[in-house]
Amino acid sequence: MTTLATSGPLPAAATPTPPLAPAAAPRADAAARAWRERAPFLPALVTVAVFLPEALGFVVFGFRLTPGRLVLLALAPVMVLSFAHLIGSHRYRFVLSDLFMPAALAWMIIALATTGDIDVALKSGGAAGLDLVGPYLLMRGLLSTRGQIHGVVRLFCIVAAIAGPLGLADTLAGSYIVHDALGKLTGYAYFHPLLVNSVDLHRLGLFRAEGIFPHPILFGIVMCYALMLTEDVRGAARPLCRIGTGIGLFLSLSSAPWMGLILGLALLAYLRLAPFPHRWLVLLTVAALVSGAVFIFVPNPFSFIFRHFTLQPETAWYRLLIWQYAGFDVMKSPVIGIGVTQAWFRPGWMGASVDSLWLGTAMAYGIPGALLTGFALLGASSLPVVRRPANAARIDAREVRLSDALGIITFLTIFLGLTVDYWGSSVMIVGLLAGARASLGQIAAA
Repeated sequence: MTTLATSGPLPAAATPTPPLAPAAAPRADAAARAWRERAPFLPALVTVAVFLPEALGFVVFGFRLTPGRLVLLALAPVMVLSFAHLIGSHRYRFVLSDLFMPAALAWMIIALATTGDIDVALKSGGAAGLDLVGPYLLMRGLLSTRGQIHGVVRLFCIVAAIAGPLGLADTLAGSYIVHDALGKLTGYAYFHPLLVNSVDLHRLGLFRAEGIFPHPILFGIVMCYALMLTEDVRGAARPLCRIGTGIGLFLSLSSAPWMGLILGLALLAYLRLAPFPHRWLVLLTVAALVSGAVFIFVPNPFSFIFRHFTLQPETAWYRLLIWQYAGFDVMKSPVIGIGVTQAWFRPGWMGASVDSLWLGTAMAYGIPGALLTGFALLGASSLPVVRRPANAARIDAREVRLSDALGIITFLTIFLGLTVDYWGSSVMIVGLLAGARASLGQIAAA
């Protein structure tokens, strides 16, 4: 009887029920995890690609395909799918930049489609959005462990340390020999603002180097960011990275990255010496009060800022004129801007270059475009990285220090953006580091 009972069909009440719909979430997580394990090289590939010289690119149907953009376009399906898998997984934690980054991209295209046509919107707005949002989405979707985040940051420092001494070739040759040599091979040409005003090519008796970047200021800013992150590099590679990035920073002969490094190191020192819970809130409050005092009590606040953060009085005066004339055009069309154009109101002797990230963004996409971009950068640090008993296995002092450095770099981007325009590979680097910071915040909050 026992044999017959056990070998026959089970009673209806004992029939096991099939798994229900909630099992789909673990399966989705397993699929996403398997994909990340099969493609661990992609964040590293993008990190290296953003350092490849722009002169290695080419133009297709009016669209500039630099090496960085080419890699990002090829990985566009990966970045979208990996980010979608992340949002649908149990480990996802909402970061404000997850909302503002896509919103900024959408607004860029909408604004340009309104002021121009869809072709200009997709080429110019899509390219600008791809440079910033592409690396961010890829880092958010594929960086799932603190080891991966540290690995990307260390690789960034190592590649920057290699790129820094390349600026010596420009300084010794007295010309942009790196770009010129590569441009002759590829036929790729681009507008260089410094060649319009040859007086600005030399400072302190030396030729200003730009290495593989399209401008000495951007060269110096990237070296400044990498130098601040070298604390995350271990072993003998750390001093080598500091030497390489330090050489590049000096050879840029640009006041903005030099001031940025001084300010960044001062902020890092403050965070080390003030280990109380609300140190960031105190810092932001003091910064807001100081900024408010400058704009309230100083008759011409922008003139004050430009005079104290540039090496030459002529540079400060010229940037002030840009804000005055270009700001006039922004206020004529504050919502959608005037589009990507060089025909903004100015005297005939002034060049078309707008030396400000925020002013240039407001001109092209309106004040909402500039605000969305700023909120996207700030939002990457919206999840604090603090060690608690609940996350002690995932977060230690190294992650806290790295998050502090990445947060300060975001502040420097916003601050330096008042007098510096970011474009090309420098924007990709900003998006890459923002994605790393947002992923680190998610790990701390998981």
